[in-house]
Amino acid sequence: MQAPLGPHERSVFLPILERMASRIPNLACGILCSPDGMQLCSVMASHEQAAKLAALCGSLISICDATVNVLVQDGLSDAGVVTTESGSLQLVGLKVRCTDMDLLLLAAAKASLGVVLVGARTAAAELSAMPAPKVQ
Repeated sequence: MQAPLGPHERSVFLPILERMASRIPNLACGILCSPDGMQLCSVMASHEQAAKLAALCGSLISICDATVNVLVQDGLSDAGVVTTESGSLQLVGLKVRCTDMDLLLLAAAKASLGVVLVGARTAAAELSAMPAPKVQ
């Protein structure tokens, strides 16, 4: 079971998403959420949009995990990166291990898939490099 997020972790997440927004041109939204679809923080989206997109991101990655498990049948594989294209909009969903918890990162932009992937992976690497909070 994951530890609940405190205000410190949330305050650290937002600058990482803001840096991601500066790296990805025409970013429509960037959202960090829990695997069960609870929004943690977002950029470039209203609170209502972010909450809906977080829930959908959790479901989308869960469905992709199930699909990969049917195909691979080793019980260990999952969908670490999910991409979707709609016209000029690229969506990238990533699983991120951050301190002692698993998170999901969603980036959507009217940019090339490569640009969105690199921007999202850079943000994911920053999140993964965060030190674990000290227990007092």
